[in-house]
Order: sequence, then C-alpha cells, then structure tokens
Amino acid sequence: MCLLFFIHCAGHTLNGPFQVGFLLWASLSPGVKNTAGNKKLETPFYTVVFDENGMLARLYDKKNEREVLKEGQKGNRMVMYEDKPMNFDNWDIDMYYTEKGWEASDLTSFEWTDIGDVCVCAVLERRISKSVIRQKVTFYADSAVIRFDTYVDWKEHQHLLKVHFPVDIHTDEAAFDIQFGNLTRKIHQNTSWDEARFESCGQKWMDMSEGHYGVSLLNDCKYGHSALDGVMTLTLIKSGIEPNPTADQEEHTFTYALYPHAEGWRQANTVQEAMKFRLRCQKLRLVRACSMFSYMAPSCHILMW
Repeated sequence: MCLLFFIHCAGHTLNGPFQVGFLLWASLSPGVKNTAGNKKLETPFYTVVFDENGMLARLYDKKNEREVLKEGQKGNRMVMYEDKPMNFDNWDIDMYYTEKGWEASDLTSFEWTDIGDVCVCAVLERRISKSVIRQKVTFYADSAVIRFDTYVDWKEHQHLLKVHFPVDIHTDEAAFDIQFGNLTRKIHQNTSWDEARFESCGQKWMDMSEGHYGVSLLNDCKYGHSALDGVMTLTLIKSGIEPNPTADQEEHTFTYALYPHAEGWRQANTVQEAMKFRLRCQKLRLVRACSMFSYMAPSCHILMW
C-alpha cells in the first residue's frame, strides 16, 4: 500500500505566474518483524543484534550476504574523549585526544516501538558522566538506511563526543562530501601528512567502499569525520571553554544514518540518499514551473524554501 501526498504552490515572479507541485509518498511495505522481545531484530535488509549496552553487536546485510561490522567490534559506539588542545580551545582538536576516553556504556532503558509494516524503532537511553544521551534507531522495511535520531543533554567541559562504526571494509581511502562535489582522502598513517589527517571535514556524507561493497555515513548537521583503521567516526559535540566557557552546553538534537550498499557510492546513489535524508521526504518532483530554471539530470538538486 502507498500513501500519496500532493502539495501545490503558486505565485508570481518578474517573468510571470508559476506553479510548483511537490509529490511525497510513504510506501507501506510489509516485512519488518520483531522476533526478539529482547535485543534482536529481523528486517528485509538486516539481522540486527544489540548488546547489553545498547550498541550494535551485529549487523548482517541480507541483500549482500555479508557482515557490515568487524568481528568482535561494536557499532554506534559513543565515546567521550578528553579534549584540551594547545590552542584555540573551541576550534582545534589535537591528535592526542584519543589517549583518554570513556565509553558511553551505561544503558538505562531500551524498548522497541513503532512496530509495524513501515518500520521498527529501538528507543534507548545512555548516561555518561553528568550527561544523558537518548536515541531512536529506525530500521525501515523499504530502505537500507538505518536512522539514528539523537537527543543529548550535555553537561561536560573540554570533552568531545564521537560515534564509531567499525565497518568490515578493506580500503585505504574514503570519500567525503564537500561544497559542490566530493573528494577522496587517504585514511592510513604512512606519512606525517597522513598522520595529520586524523580529523577530516565533510558535509552531508562520507563513504568507505572496496569495489563491490561499501558503507556510507550520512548526517544532517555535523562536519568532523575520521576513518582511521576502518572505523567510520563522526564528531558530535565539542565543548571547549575559550572564548565561550559554556560552549555546547545543554540540549542538542541531531540525526545521522548508516547506509550499507552494493558497489561504490556512485552506483549506490549515496548523494541522492543523503539529500533525501536531509530533506526528510521520500521523493520531490517538480510538476510545473516558469522558465527561471529547469531540471536537467538526477545529479542536479533544486532546493526551495
């Protein structure tokens, strides 16, 4: 079954009247079922197992018949690191930040919600130090994207919060979305230049692929990434004290997503998935418009407010 929503807008420009239509739909595909009652889930795309701390202990990709995560390592692993750079406290991250860190492993609640034909959600809460992290992890029936809607009540100073996904991908480079395109960076530490690239900037997505399989990490508002030793990492919060002594304090809401896929990021349409993820709709179609612009190719995106 499919639910259709049509939104129509009309107006005038210097070139005359125009009309724009937006067609949105939600596909109600059957197949998601909660088999656990505990911390295991079967979907059309994945076998999912959460551990006792609310982290992903296993993520098996049924469509591509392979494990997404490295054996014995956990996905959606949040770690709080001590962050005291030598200069520019609210901006810099120095490479020695990994020397002292604490895992957010104090799981205070876990439950399955929204169990139905469209999706299943795992809602969990974790505490670390004085801070609270709540997440709604959504697994869809008709999409391979796994969504992590996150709320953090942050009370820490000079600490970084990062999330880690140790993906089972053999590659020495990763692709990052940047302004007006993307670029590829090496993710090893063979040279001093490589060592200095322990944190890389990126916008809507990063991707690690090994030819016929890959994993993309999407986000809606974060820009610090790393991928050392095959661990895809996203920087979530940086709470410096200079010049603002209360930077990043209190409440945060943000969303990121994991997108395992066949082939490389181009064939898997990672760019389009990242746009859909940010725009929070399944499809946008231009119905009719005046001559001030035209829609030429799938790689072209028209954003309207």
